[in-house]
Amino acid sequence: MRSQNPVSLMSNFPDFKVPGFDMHRYNQQFREKNMIIRARSKSVSYAKHWGCLSLKFVTRGKEFYETDHCSYSVDSSRFLVLNRDTEYSSYIDSSVEVESFTLNFAEDFTRSVLSGSKQKDLLEDGCKVDSLRVIERLYSRENNVYPIAKKIYDQVGDINERNDEIAELFVELLHAILKLNNIVSDEISSVRKVRASTQIELYRRLYNAKDFIDTCFNEDLDLDRISSIACLNREYFIRQFKIHFKITPIQYLIKKRMEEARIRLLNSDEPISSICNDLGYSDATSFGKLFRRLYKTNPDNFRLNQQSIR
Repeated sequence: MRSQNPVSLMSNFPDFKVPGFDMHRYNQQFREKNMIIRARSKSVSYAKHWGCLSLKFVTRGKEFYETDHCSYSVDSSRFLVLNRDTEYSSYIDSSVEVESFTLNFAEDFTRSVLSGSKQKDLLEDGCKVDSLRVIERLYSRENNVYPIAKKIYDQVGDINERNDEIAELFVELLHAILKLNNIVSDEISSVRKVRASTQIELYRRLYNAKDFIDTCFNEDLDLDRISSIACLNREYFIRQFKIHFKITPIQYLIKKRMEEARIRLLNSDEPISSICNDLGYSDATSFGKLFRRLYKTNPDNFRLNQQSIR
């Protein structure tokens, strides 16, 4: 017997620009069945378009997404969750081939799983059982969602023979998303606001700002620009960011930049001046002081020490 909700695989990126491309028909398949996209490219881009509930992974490289509220950079350490009906654009622009891996959940499938779930309290107040809303943000792979997604990735090469097994994993994965939503609900409750709706909105805005820093840390960022992403007063934003993430926005930005500098010093022979400039620092002395503050040595000595260890 065929699975009621068969899983389909798309192994190439679609070309929306082909004459006669039927966007309605393309979107309809995502409404009707669970879809896996596993495709590779060095350069591909899509203008804003509709999306279903989906998890965005890459197995190597980076893929970028943009919604009305934030920009996201998906890499091998984190994945993105987007809700049904979110419109977004995306692109890959890389010197090496990037493998994109997206898991898309059909509407009827999601409704069926949620209807049978005992975790209806995880849904937002007053919403229908088929309208799961997850906080859209970058999530670390260090949770119970990623291992299930990895199982699907490992089996997708045999999707015709193992379709029912993969369909079962999609059920397991959606329940893992519900559990993740429960964890997020607890985090939201820790935000120091009385009204639940205000807590949720503040949480969203703080993560919009954090994800923006994670994605655009090499750009010319300052407090005004970062707080504008959160749509919050600058001073209020600084305080709430520190309360929630235990670090100020600028200190978090510096940390992200220095982590990227460390990786590039380890894995390339790029001149330190180039790394410095790429990360938004025109003054190599200031860059060196910041690096030393975190890693207790300057960039030159760090590179030399790591090369001697290899």
